[in-house]
Amino acid sequence: MASVQKEIEAATDVRLGSDFVDRWNAGLPDLFAHGVEAIPYVRDFIEKVRAAGIAYCVASSARISKMHITLGRTGLLPLFEHAMFSSTMVGRGKPFPDLFLH
Repeated sequence: MASVQKEIEAATDVRLGSDFVDRWNAGLPDLFAHGVEAIPYVRDFIEKVRAAGIAYCVASSARISKMHITLGRTGLLPLFEHAMFSSTMVGRGKPFPDLFLH
């Protein structure tokens, strides 16, 4: 979100404040409380992948805390909490492959 803030402030006269990222992160639970749905059939697919013994994970630009919120709201967290990786864990996020190589 820091990069989003920088982009917005560079392109407009809007100043989001030094606490913008903290405010954004604090508001995520409310933001996703009523608006997150699992992709249709993803649970069945992941359960078949698990049953086949195929390794899987979530690799996201989002923070782990956000993944906990969104996956938790969809009921999918137990399927992924052992294998969640965030771009905050590597030096360079997307479009670089660092997260996927991690």
